[in-house]
Amino acid sequence: MLVTIAIFIVSMAVLLKSADLFTDNVEVLGKKFNIPGFILGVTIVAMGTSLPELASSLMSLNSAPEIVLGNVIGSNITNTLLIIGFSCLFLKKETNITWDLYHGDITFLIASTIILGVILIDGQVTLFEAGLLLIGYLIYILYNVDINKKIDNTDKDEKVTFNYINVLQILMSIILITVSADYLIQSSVQLSQMLNIGSDVIALTLIALGTSLPELVVSLMAVRKGHIETAIGNVTGSNIFNTFMVVGIPRLFGELKITPTLFPETYIYLLIALTLFMSVILDKKLHRFEGAILFLLYIFFLLALF
Repeated sequence: MLVTIAIFIVSMAVLLKSADLFTDNVEVLGKKFNIPGFILGVTIVAMGTSLPELASSLMSLNSAPEIVLGNVIGSNITNTLLIIGFSCLFLKKETNITWDLYHGDITFLIASTIILGVILIDGQVTLFEAGLLLIGYLIYILYNVDINKKIDNTDKDEKVTFNYINVLQILMSIILITVSADYLIQSSVQLSQMLNIGSDVIALTLIALGTSLPELVVSLMAVRKGHIETAIGNVTGSNIFNTFMVVGIPRLFGELKITPTLFPETYIYLLIALTLFMSVILDKKLHRFEGAILFLLYIFFLLALF
């Protein structure tokens, strides 16, 4: 078991690092071709922080297809409760939210969560529904581009160097992502068998927590700099990407498995987490005690699963 645990930890670390490497180099490529900064943010950066979820979900299709939805639902709960809650614990005082919370991100967060529930009611995700999810993410990007194009101001005079080293790093990161995600899923399945725990529960907890580490780091760094809106935007953008893309893309390559633990049991926790998150940010103020409530609810969620 110790060897399996070691493989799980190492593969997770390599997956996160390689996803970070991929994101950095593709972002440089985007700047080289003068792609607007906002579009880079809602596509490359959002994809980068959610790339571990996508890679691990794709690799699980053959061995444990229930991991896909477990990873998505678990990651979204982790992002909402753990990351926002833990980040708020580092607030020095009551913090006002100046960003308009009810523009595209929050609207799409609520809509994507409800759409996911509607899709899962019949116990399957069809190719047509997968296509709708992908279209939903495209609409999300186009909507955000439309409302931000007036304030987006890419510095086209900024000189960016992109050479063969960047190309090699992109190719290397893709290989590392593929291999590490494969080992992550294999070790996850082995752990679930050794511990006599379902793969869906492993996906909801260990995999979801591990693949959400990029969002946790980004959010904590943002809070330390006093940018709480960045932390909230990072979580909402990642959740939207998970729901639309991490469910939609894998379904194009294989069937997804929905267990009773995933739906309706854990999906209800997702709705509770979303409702509590909305109630916390409703007054556009964040407090440390609110973060503590979110964090404790995440602990309760883990205890309830086991």
